[in-house]
Amino acid sequence: MKQNQTHTTDNSADHTRETDQAVADRQDGAEMEPAVVDVEQIEQMGKDVIESVQCLHELLAARSEALEACRSAVVEQASELEQQQQALEQQAIQLEMADKQSTIENKQADTAVKQSTAVKNFSEIEQNDVENAIQTAELASAAGNSQLFDAAIADIARLLQNGGNPSLTAGAQQV
Repeated sequence: MKQNQTHTTDNSADHTRETDQAVADRQDGAEMEPAVVDVEQIEQMGKDVIESVQCLHELLAARSEALEACRSAVVEQASELEQQQQALEQQAIQLEMADKQSTIENKQADTAVKQSTAVKNFSEIEQNDVENAIQTAELASAAGNSQLFDAAIADIARLLQNGGNPSLTAGAQQV
C-alpha cells in the first residue's frame, strides 16, 4: 500500500511540475499566441445543450403522460372496486332479506299446517259431539225418556250453531 501512495505522490509531483513548466513557458514567451475562440465549436456545444434539454423535456413530458395515464387507471379501478363493493353489499342485504323472508314463509306454512290440523281436530271433536248427542237422542227416544230426548236435541242445536256439520241436522230431525 505504501508503494501505491508513493506512486500516486510521484504522479502528482510530475503533473505539478508539468503544469508549472507550461505556465513558465507561456510567461517567458514574448509572443504569446492570442487565445483562439472557436465560434463554431461553441455554437455546436450550445446546439447540443439545447438538443439535450429538448430531449430531456420530451422524456419528462412522456413520463408525465405515462404517470397521468397510470393515475387515471388507478382512479378508474378504485371507482370500479367501490361499485363492486356496493353491489356486493346490496347482494348480501338482499340475500339476508331473502333468507329472513324464507324463514318467515316457512314459519307461516308451519303455522298454517298446525292451524289446519287444529281445525280438523276441532271439527272432528265437534262432529263426534254431534254424533254423541244424536245417539243420546236416539237412545232417549227408544227408551221413551222425553226429558233426555229434549236435552239431547238442545245439545245438537247448540253444537250445529257453533259450526257443526249442517247435514247432520236432517238426521237429527229424523230421530
